[in-house]
Amino acid sequence: MIDVNKISKESFAKEVGTNNKVQMLVLSLLFDTIGMLSYTIPVLAEFSDVIWAPIASFLLFKMYKGTTGKLVAIFGFIEELFYLQM
Repeated sequence: MIDVNKISKESFAKEVGTNNKVQMLVLSLLFDTIGMLSYTIPVLAEFSDVIWAPIASFLLFKMYKGTTGKLVAIFGFIEELFYLQM
């Protein structure tokens, strides 16, 4: 199991490859897809969003640097937690 407290922002960004914008885009889309997959099972959707929203927010915060990382994490958390069905 990964110890979340030992993951530094710099090591995660280095591991992901901050300069590789395509890889960061693919990971961001993957996180969003995982969040949307919960709606394939109606009963599971609301419960899994409560679990997935903080995880996705943390991963986005670690992936993006500075103010951008904070904003992406906040908006990612809100989007995953309060998904609006249209």
